[in-house]
Amino acid sequence: ILQTVQAYLAVGAVAPGSLGRGRKILIADDDAVTLKLLKIRLEHLGFEVDTAVDGAQALARARRARPAAVVSDVLMPRLDGFRLCAALKKDPRLARVPIVLTSSSYQEKEDERLARSAGASALVLRTPDFKAVIDALLQACETESPLPARRRTPARPKAEYVHRVIRQLERQVTQNTELTRRLALRETELSLIAGLQALDATPDVNIVAREVLVRALDAAAASKGAVYLAAADGRLSLAASLGFTGLEESELQRFFGFDDVLLSSLERNEIVRLPSSELAIDRAGALLERSKSVGLVVAPIVKAGDRFGVLVAATGAKALSDEWIAFIASIASQIAEALVVTRAFGRVAAAEKQFRAIFDNALYGLFRSTPTGQILAANPALARICGFRSAGEMVSSVADLGTELYVDPSRRAEFLRLLSDQGVVTRFETSIRRKGGSTAWISVSAQAVRDLEGAVRYVEGAIEDITEQRRAEDTAVALAEMSRILSRSVDPDTVGRLATESVGRLLDAYSAAVYRQDASTGDLVLFATAGPAPGGLAWFPRVSESNKGMALLAVQEGRPLQSPDATNDSRIGFSAERRAAVGDAPNRALLALPLLARDRIVGALLACGHTGRVFTTEEIALAQAFADQAAQALDTAHLVADLRTGRDFLASIAQNSADAIITADVEGRITYFSPGAERILGYEAHEILGHPASELYVSGPDEVRTLRQRLLVEGRITDYETRFRTKDGRVLDVSSSSSLLRDAAGTITGRLALIRDVTERKRMEATLRQSEKLAAMGSLLAGVAHELNNPLSVVGGHAHLLRETVTDQRLIQRANKIGEAAARCARIVKTGAVHLEVGDNGPGIPAEIRQRIFEPFFTTKGVGKGTGLGLSLCQSIVVDHGGTIELASEPGGGAVFSIKLPVRTPDVDATDVGPAEAVTPLPRSKVLVVDDEPEVAALLAEVLAGSGHQTDTVANGIAALDKLAECSYDAILSDLRMPELDGPGFYREVERRYPRLVSRFAFLTGDALGDETRGFLEATHAPYLSKPFSAEDVVRVLRRVLTRSGKLSPGSPR
Repeated sequence: ILQTVQAYLAVGAVAPGSLGRGRKILIADDDAVTLKLLKIRLEHLGFEVDTAVDGAQALARARRARPAAVVSDVLMPRLDGFRLCAALKKDPRLARVPIVLTSSSYQEKEDERLARSAGASALVLRTPDFKAVIDALLQACETESPLPARRRTPARPKAEYVHRVIRQLERQVTQNTELTRRLALRETELSLIAGLQALDATPDVNIVAREVLVRALDAAAASKGAVYLAAADGRLSLAASLGFTGLEESELQRFFGFDDVLLSSLERNEIVRLPSSELAIDRAGALLERSKSVGLVVAPIVKAGDRFGVLVAATGAKALSDEWIAFIASIASQIAEALVVTRAFGRVAAAEKQFRAIFDNALYGLFRSTPTGQILAANPALARICGFRSAGEMVSSVADLGTELYVDPSRRAEFLRLLSDQGVVTRFETSIRRKGGSTAWISVSAQAVRDLEGAVRYVEGAIEDITEQRRAEDTAVALAEMSRILSRSVDPDTVGRLATESVGRLLDAYSAAVYRQDASTGDLVLFATAGPAPGGLAWFPRVSESNKGMALLAVQEGRPLQSPDATNDSRIGFSAERRAAVGDAPNRALLALPLLARDRIVGALLACGHTGRVFTTEEIALAQAFADQAAQALDTAHLVADLRTGRDFLASIAQNSADAIITADVEGRITYFSPGAERILGYEAHEILGHPASELYVSGPDEVRTLRQRLLVEGRITDYETRFRTKDGRVLDVSSSSSLLRDAAGTITGRLALIRDVTERKRMEATLRQSEKLAAMGSLLAGVAHELNNPLSVVGGHAHLLRETVTDQRLIQRANKIGEAAARCARIVKTGAVHLEVGDNGPGIPAEIRQRIFEPFFTTKGVGKGTGLGLSLCQSIVVDHGGTIELASEPGGGAVFSIKLPVRTPDVDATDVGPAEAVTPLPRSKVLVVDDEPEVAALLAEVLAGSGHQTDTVANGIAALDKLAECSYDAILSDLRMPELDGPGFYREVERRYPRLVSRFAFLTGDALGDETRGFLEATHAPYLSKPFSAEDVVRVLRRVLTRSGKLSPGSPR
């Protein structure tokens, strides 16, 4: 109760904050009150909290959802705090989760060291306000959790862990003894006034309260009474009552409506007596009347600050003597003592149960024995190690460890000598004889526990079964000899033969075979044999899914497989003929082992034994270890063979490569000159070998020295472009990739260069770049034309509408002038020239060389820094396109080049609408106009409306598709360039959704130059209008659309 009150008070005293925001904490504790209180505290600090009632449940929840940290009690059933730490640290995903262990018992330095070794961030004492727990948790969340120390064997509880467990059991027993003594004392005291011997057998506080109440009322000569106990939330509830007859339970539960009197007495820790001046006369009278009492006393039940409840005693006497009231107070005190002892006894019993669970469920064998070897205590794990059915059977059966368990009794004597000298023995290895007669190897860690005089009272410790480990060590010795044999040769055939012969001897097998896996098909190919297959037959030369055998199964499953009788095993794909041929041969047992090299399966090893043989686990483990060594040797042998093949292959490449391969020594002298180098550079190898490589470079030794320094720093240079001079004096553009040559010791012996002639490629790249620039220029001009033609269409169209709607001749003349000006602008856009200027802010070009700047190979740059072809190529390209290029700047003011190019006027497509047709009114039609220029769309709508047509306008293809989903149109006039969905995209989407409407399209374009636009119009064969256009052009294109779609026959009057 005190912990509950203090915890709630502590919560109120700390302002909520964001310390734990965004962090999920997992709490493990088997005490429900502690679990609830800590959860409240952490949630108040902003943490998200999950809870578990023991270590096993906490481990499962942590694996399901990784917490930011774990707070765990030490003593818990199933899985305690130390073992929970070890389990979390073994899980790679949870190994870095901080763990704070809490305990009200583990308070020694050895306990803290044990917690650290298990991987805990801290071990702290749990107090009612949880301050130390919270401080340790916050610190752990800010630092990386430690990993437990690495050990040769898995990190499990060792001797220290066992010692600490037993030590805590002793401590609990001592506390039990003290509590029992105190309980006996209090029972004696109570027996003087009530004889309350029932407290021993009744841990239920309500039963104790009633028993105390009955005896107390008898002793006090009180006629009635009640005991109210405080709950965790501070409220009082009726635990026992006596003598209150004829009253409702609910009325008594609320103490006749005066429960505030009970609470006041408990909170102030003061006795309330009635009648007295402590309560108003009218209230006191009402309480006595309702309780049908003459005198009444309320005594608080309090012990050492813990408020347990109140005792109510009523009597028929109006005058309450001080002695009687003191006696009732003594009874309340004795009730408090009884409750303290009863609850403490319950906690001690629970703790003992927890320690017993830890002892019984430990992974290692735990024991306590006398110095002479008699076992006093053993856990189930130790019984299993020694072959007994239970710990009880082992304790009752073994009287002397040395003679009954130790295979060699002298080892027991050696163990006791070490224990006597050192006090502690760790990892003492010896062999024991199990109950069934088999032997096992164990590792013993133990310590001597002495009395006050220093004599050894008993030996306690832990035992680990290391049988498998020792067998593995023995196997390693056997494998060492096999490894020596296999390492003698790097010839694959020799290694294969040795492997099959050795495994036959190792397993005492009839025969053996090695298969290599075909990487391309996954089939197994026979590589080496020692003896025949089962039945004296030949081994399958190739094993696939069609004739699947044990070897292929082992490869596919990645583990050893065996069959006592291969002919009667449904997993093996033997044909009927094969089974008949094998017959009842004596060697039908098979063991198949995958060959693993460098983390990949490269084949399988098969061993053939006598029919019915079942290979033991130890034999399989030994054979697999040998198979792994054989696989490594085979893989190495094949690598060597592959290297030899690769060497020959590289020599062939060097001889037949079209590129030049040149090597030089550390002095830069050529040491190898491939046939490709001879073809490219014109030298024969004997003419150039021994010469400096710098003779090939146009720029000479300076560039070679720079390259050499760069190669020493970088180790490799790729795609380095330079210029070489051939034997006949020609200059070639080349791409060079170089690397250093080293000997087996890593010493640099020279360098290797792969040279490729890129002269033609560079010429083509220069031409391509120029073409791309011109294409980009064309796109730019097409965009400019498009942007100019849109407003010109609006200006020309409205000029036409103005002429048609006014009668004033002056306005008509002005409209004509506007129209003519717009048409002139349109012609300029379609037929104009492009003038570009490119300049820089350099020193300009001197007058004496201005006449030579366009000459091929003329340059003012140093050797190796320019070709003198740039301006010459520019002039050739511009002239080829009908243009001119001139130097338009003065010396000293930077270089400015002026380029003029004519604009190509596209041929008029057959579907373009010209002005030659005379039109007559068309039938009334519904037209959809799609153009992102609002003025152009409005103009078209007005022109069409003037001819009696119904028109809808939208700004892009997406909006147009929405319109087509609502209704159909006789004609669709769409711009080509629009945002979101342009004309071509709109057309293709209509073609997919409404194919019958594609014949109703006509396009508007202001792009007079674009090849992409022309290509699209030619592909669709749709009519189109070039912007700017006239009203007559609009009517004519509509006529073509209606004729093309079939709404207007070709013979309609014009």
